[in-house]
Amino acid sequence: MTSLLVQMPTTKLHSSLLGNSSKPLVLVIVHSSIYATIEPSLKQYAADIENEGFSVNIIETSQLQNETPQEIRSRLQNDMNNNLVGALFVGDIPEVWYKVDDEKILTDMYYKDLNGLWLDSDGDEIYDEHSGDVSPEIWLGRLKASTIAGDEASLINNYFTKNHRYRNGLLILPWWRSLAYIDDSGLNWTEEAELSLSQIYSEVTLVTDPATTNAGDYESRLKDPFGYEWVYLMCHGSYDFHTFRVPEEQDPSLWDGTIFSWEYQAIDPRAFFYLFFVCSAAEYTKSGYLAGSTIFADTYGLAAIGSTADIFSISSLEFFASLSEGKAIGDAFQEWFAEQSEENNELQENDRYQSIFYGLTIVGDPTLRLYRTQNLLLHDISITKVTTELENTTNKLTLSVTVTIENKGDFTETFDFTISAGSRTLVRVCLSLPAKANATVRATVPQSYKIVPVDSSKITVKA
Repeated sequence: MTSLLVQMPTTKLHSSLLGNSSKPLVLVIVHSSIYATIEPSLKQYAADIENEGFSVNIIETSQLQNETPQEIRSRLQNDMNNNLVGALFVGDIPEVWYKVDDEKILTDMYYKDLNGLWLDSDGDEIYDEHSGDVSPEIWLGRLKASTIAGDEASLINNYFTKNHRYRNGLLILPWWRSLAYIDDSGLNWTEEAELSLSQIYSEVTLVTDPATTNAGDYESRLKDPFGYEWVYLMCHGSYDFHTFRVPEEQDPSLWDGTIFSWEYQAIDPRAFFYLFFVCSAAEYTKSGYLAGSTIFADTYGLAAIGSTADIFSISSLEFFASLSEGKAIGDAFQEWFAEQSEENNELQENDRYQSIFYGLTIVGDPTLRLYRTQNLLLHDISITKVTTELENTTNKLTLSVTVTIENKGDFTETFDFTISAGSRTLVRVCLSLPAKANATVRATVPQSYKIVPVDSSKITVKA
């Protein structure tokens, strides 16, 4: 017969406080066609970001007077009085087009710059003039899954599940690792990319050798068993693929393999965040768009930044500097835009930078922060001490095993605890242990020589 004594703590030893006297507002606009199916996920998301200091307002499109871009922008403008800092569009929220130098660009700038003047001079539903104060007042992210293979609501529900697990320390990748993969035509940006990422990551895997950068090598990096928190990719491509050049001295017209967007979903890379310097990677109206394929992969993928149009290489130092300070992706994006706009004079007078920044889009949740810059909430159950003792009581040996278990993490944990000797289970019990607390488990086995060897090295403890 085995006897068991468990000494449990009476108080929780860890707490955290969140407070903000003037909470920034996030407006979540959800298309009514999927609202009911994803409502539980939306409620969990709202609770998560409220815990991080935001206030949240979730509405569906049927609550608006109509579903036009003008009506949605009007709603955003009204919420500026409520300390609106950003919006998340979930589902098929109407897109807006803007003409830059005779090129039609898909842009969310219309929803972000709420006090500028937008003009459609010929009435073709494509804006062709943007004037006044053209800097964005808010950030914006999109979760558009209708153009990704799979059931739309299921993909979005799964995204919010990943989002919740990431915020609560249940979905973790090495937060010190990043990948910068730069193909031949971007070699002049190698140092800039490394400097950008090294502001956050102690381990930057930099791949730039023209003889190395190809589809096969890049795919092997995506399959890295440890993974990366951030992937920075610079190469040629379009909305549903990207490709790599062979070394130019061989033949600059040749290409060295292609990665298609569906491969991201198939591989499910161990990466949370992506910056795509790839043309049209975020063109979310197109089927199988790259940015969407990364964030709607099964296990990982939370945010991807890319352009809806052609993109040129630009400095990202300011963006990663803001992220390194613990700022959310949306806020870092805002500061990046402001810094680039200031450096390049009046944005509306520079077609090159209009085409870049009017097309740059956050696909995913802009309220997310990087692990390294936040107080990590982790799960960590440890067995910190084990002692065994043979007691001679009335000429009968009794085995005594005492185990100290510590919950070093940030959550209350419920788990199975087992003490065994060889193949024989001596103790099995379910324990619940608050964060930062410990418990002592003591098991005694009278006449232990009948069931277990006296050699205490055979004792196994598992939690």
